[in-house]
Amino acid sequence: MDKISIEGLAVETIIGVHDWEREQKQTVMIDLQLFTSTDAAARSDDVAHTIGYGDVARYATEFVESSHFNLIESLASALSERILERFPVTRLNVTVSKPGAVENAGNVSVSIERSR
Repeated sequence: MDKISIEGLAVETIIGVHDWEREQKQTVMIDLQLFTSTDAAARSDDVAHTIGYGDVARYATEFVESSHFNLIESLASALSERILERFPVTRLNVTVSKPGAVENAGNVSVSIERSR
C-alpha cells in the first residue's frame, strides 16, 4: 500500500471546551496520511489516476473551517469519515494538533487511524 501525506495544514476553526474558545477561531494543524495504490498513476504519469492532494487539502480545510467541535478527537474522527466517503483511500491517519492548548507545552495532538 502506498501513502500520500499532507503535513502541517493550518486551519482556523472554533475548537475547545472553554467559553473563550467558543468565541474566537484558533489555529489547528492537520496532518493526513492517505493509503491507496499509486501504481496506475506511476505507470501513466497522469494525475487523473491518483488522489489529488490539493483537492484533499481544500476539502479538509473547508470542512474544518466550517466546523465547531469541542474536542480535537471529535474533529479528527469527523474529518476522517468525510475523507473516506469522498476519496478512494483504503486507510488514513489523521492528526489534529492544537498548539498552545496546554501551558508550558508546545503542542497537544490526537492521531487516529481509520479504514474502510
